[in-house]
Amino acid sequence: MTATTRPPVPAADLHTAFLRQLPRIYTHARYAFRHVACADSRDDRVAETVLAVTVGAALVSREIRLGLARRRPWRRPAYR
Repeated sequence: MTATTRPPVPAADLHTAFLRQLPRIYTHARYAFRHVACADSRDDRVAETVLAVTVGAALVSREIRLGLARRRPWRRPAYR
């Protein structure tokens, strides 16, 4: 199996792409927690979700910038 290397992606491009997706992430989290009756609790859950996605995106960005990104387990090749 041969490994393919990708050229490094500028951090500014990754940051811009993430900021474009942030409103969708926020809207999805609000929808996911619409059943929570207490507004303060709902807002806390939405904020924690957005924070978790932000931290995850930062880790992936770091892996990409350092060239450590590897094949994700959900992208396994199909075996026959």
